[in-house]
Amino acid sequence: MNNRRVDQKLYFARLALDAADTDATAAPALIEAALFHLDTAYRSYLREILAPLALPLASTKTFNPAKTLKQTLMFDSAQQAAEYLRALNICDSALDELIELEQSDAWLARLRAAFVAASTEIEAEQPVATAAIALADITQQIDSATCRDWLRAFSELLQRQRNHAQEW
Repeated sequence: MNNRRVDQKLYFARLALDAADTDATAAPALIEAALFHLDTAYRSYLREILAPLALPLASTKTFNPAKTLKQTLMFDSAQQAAEYLRALNICDSALDELIELEQSDAWLARLRAAFVAASTEIEAEQPVATAAIALADITQQIDSATCRDWLRAFSELLQRQRNHAQEW
């Protein structure tokens, strides 16, 4: 699987953060957009890792290409992806590193938590007359500099893991 989707989402996150730095009025929306693109890039990267690992399954009698591809597209965390691979007796050091980053207080865990917070409904203080959904404004706690740090950390991790994968 090519890595264009991941790189595209990182580029979109960078554009949103650049715009947030120049437009204070739109900054909250642009920071949330950057979080969305960073999270989408992460989930796309999980698929990028899994795609070549699914290829050896093609030689087995129980291989179902539609099912295998569908399963490689449905993981939201490295933990879920690693559990799937362990059931197939496959291990991957890149996923192991991502699991550590997801489960610690590292940048990836904070990024994922910020995305979930931005996507979570909040209780309205007063009854809402319309069917609008109130979302949490996480931009009170997350600024563009924090998102930029996460973008930088993710980009460095990608480069390192991709370079390592090419060596093998």
